[in-house]
Amino acid sequence: MGMSDTNPVGAIRAYEILANSGSTLMATKSFRGWGHLPMHFRDEESVMDAVSYIYSYDTLICEIYADGTAYMAPAWISLTTTMHQELVAKALGYDFQVEAAGRA
Repeated sequence: MGMSDTNPVGAIRAYEILANSGSTLMATKSFRGWGHLPMHFRDEESVMDAVSYIYSYDTLICEIYADGTAYMAPAWISLTTTMHQELVAKALGYDFQVEAAGRA
């Protein structure tokens, strides 16, 4: 997914979703693991190229790259994480849908 904003984390912060979600949704510059992200969405090489990571609890939900692009796996993890994914997508201006097959 590409975006026109050259500062995706800034766009997310401007949308105030990180501040309003307590410690359940956070941005970090260091990779802290995959959490509950299903194996088929994990890319060991590209994740290390990211400059920022967005986590819902301990699950990676968004990778942001130096060129301003971002990747969000369409994985259904939980209701709360899906709400976090939708908030981040809205802040980035993305049309985001989780995989229907992944829903419980």
